Amino acid sequence: MNLFQLGEYISHSGEELDWKIECDDLSTDDWKCLAFIASQKLPPFHSVIGIPRGGLEFARQLAYYAKPKHSLTIYVDDVYTTAGSFLKAVGSRRID
Repeated sequence: MNLFQLGEYISHSGEELDWKIECDDLSTDDWKCLAFIASQKLPPFHSVIGIPRGGLEFARQLAYYAKPKHSLTIYVDDVYTTAGSFLKAVGSRRID
């Protein structure tokens, strides 16, 4: 299966898409590498929360880069389209 796919898809939030990234095909080593890259770009953070289900493995790998003395919590997912999963996960909490 190809990682990047063209076609007709419906996102988790119900949006119609004409492409998708099949993140289920990423290996643990792929997620480790992505977490390392993200850790170099993100501000220092205390904890990380994965948005089920796609963001859980990313959060597990990114947690290795958490720095306890900081207060920032970050939320991660595998793909961002409408932010519906983010908003559902954080409820009324503000996210920037």
